[in-house]
Amino acid sequence: MFLNNHSQIDSESLISVPKVTTIELNAIISPTPQIGSLAFDTDKDRLVEYTSTGWK
Repeated sequence: MFLNNHSQIDSESLISVPKVTTIELNAIISPTPQIGSLAFDTDKDRLVEYTSTGWK
């Protein structure tokens, strides 16, 4: 169910993801991130996901 009124969003249900640069993301090699891991790339100004071929 989607809410039309943003004042009804429960702040306790929000998640936080790490904010990192593209260089920092690409430097993560061990342990390998799990597929589906999320991060906010501050250089690209967007959310990225780790896939079998890297950060996308």
